[in-house]
Amino acid sequence: MKKTYFFIISLAALLLSCESDTPRPAVKLTVSGGHQRNVVVENKDIPVIFDILADRLVEDDIDILLSVNGTTTAKMNEHFRVEKSTLQIRSGNSKTYGKLVILQENFQSGDEKQIRIDLKPRGAVFADTSYIICNITMGAVRSPRPEYCLPKSAYGMYAGIGGFEFAGISNQVVQANSDSYFSGSAVVNYTAMIAEAVKGQTYEYTLSADWFKTADKDIYEIVFFIDWNRDGDYGDEGEMILRQDMDKVAASKPLKGKITIPENAITGLTGIRVGFFFKTDSDIDNSGCGTIDSGEFEDYTLYIQDK
Repeated sequence: MKKTYFFIISLAALLLSCESDTPRPAVKLTVSGGHQRNVVVENKDIPVIFDILADRLVEDDIDILLSVNGTTTAKMNEHFRVEKSTLQIRSGNSKTYGKLVILQENFQSGDEKQIRIDLKPRGAVFADTSYIICNITMGAVRSPRPEYCLPKSAYGMYAGIGGFEFAGISNQVVQANSDSYFSGSAVVNYTAMIAEAVKGQTYEYTLSADWFKTADKDIYEIVFFIDWNRDGDYGDEGEMILRQDMDKVAASKPLKGKITIPENAITGLTGIRVGFFFKTDSDIDNSGCGTIDSGEFEDYTLYIQDK
């Protein structure tokens, strides 16, 4: 009876020992958020984030090595860079992330390239795919906005532009802050406001005048220029959109119109200038430059796109 009793105990101990030695299944990793991403690059670097998920909390650190596959057409550190070449899921966690940064500087307009990043884990297996693909297309290259001449004012702003709306710009101003002016000029710098327009498409504009403190019987002019060929002036044919005399009654109502973007306009960032100034014999010229008696100009930016 005692022998049987001790035999059963020994067998139970053996069974328990076998179960404790059985290895757990390998940790499985998944690239979340999809494995293929389409990126359009325009005038800025683009970060691409991807997550790597484990199927459970990991007991030991898992290293994941990143490498560029031979099918990649983009060049490392020229068209893109990898933030870290080795990722890690730390013990007690189930997730990490990686980041690519698409570098716009060395792309040309219309370039199409592909990045394939292979993920090679140590101490784990991937549940489905082991890579991430980015298909990259470079949009229209936004070379810098040209610099323009700056009209001057003899007596400052007795009146000016009260509001301007066009192709995504909507700017309502009571009176311009002196800090916004280009130095020593009559031009307020709103070039950080960018309208976007496509060749052949038609867009509405609205111009409002601010009579401010000028005399009731004064006559002012309102002007609107766009530099279609991006040559740094507003003197070419078709670049003066509007030039019109206004008295106080006319200035109390917004001016509205439509502009069709010329098919021969040059793609990229270019200048917009609007102005409202006192009409005198020493008028502003048709290229938007010169000296005014009093008034104000405002400069904006237009991004012209192909169809």
